[in-house]
Amino acid sequence: MPQTARTIQLVQRPVGAPRPEDFRIAEVPLPDPGPGEVLLRM
Repeated sequence: MPQTARTIQLVQRPVGAPRPEDFRIAEVPLPDPGPGEVLLRM
């Protein structure tokens, strides 16, 4: 079962104060944990 995470990505560098249009929310796949790593769900 593929796991995904939501990330906030910068679309463009803000000029002045950051605005919502400068960012987007994207779903990205989570890699399998490597040696010495764990995957937690919150």
